[in-house]
Amino acid sequence: MIIKIILNLLVMLTSLPIGWLLARLCEDELIIGRRWFKIILYSLIIVMIVYSLFYFNISIVFAFIYMIIVTLITIYLGKNKRLLFLKNKKNIRTKINNKNYMTDFGLKK
Repeated sequence: MIIKIILNLLVMLTSLPIGWLLARLCEDELIIGRRWFKIILYSLIIVMIVYSLFYFNISIVFAFIYMIIVTLITIYLGKNKRLLFLKNKKNIRTKINNKNYMTDFGLKK
């Protein structure tokens, strides 16, 4: 039983780099779909609480905690750009709102 919990905790530690990777790869999607990430987060928390009240299985609870950690890290790092080490990267809104967006790509007007 203890070995199973230790293995679950080791697997759960992988949620930190996975959440960071998702926040880095889905930077533009986080701008548009932040509301949907929050809906996923709240629904995961509610389902985990209801599930653990009726059917308690430690592996399933750890799976829910894993998904919650990944979603939390993705939402949090999506707000804080300096934690993503993306200082020079522009997001899609600045490219669209920039009047001279053609010159950003080396194209002439």
